[in-house]
Amino acid sequence: MSAPSPTPSFIAYVDESGDEGFVFNPDGSGSSRWFVLSAAVVRQANDLQMVSCLKEVRAVLGK
Repeated sequence: MSAPSPTPSFIAYVDESGDEGFVFNPDGSGSSRWFVLSAAVVRQANDLQMVSCLKEVRAVLGK
């Protein structure tokens, strides 16, 4: 019988954009009508690759 494989560990990167306050005024002012919540989940073993990938994406986008 072989030994059980180790349980993988994951890292989650979570980001939000928008306003969860939801104040909509008749004149159109107030909160954004959009609220976006996103996440990227990667294996801990691949975390450094994710960081490198994000650096490349930011460079391409000029950020």
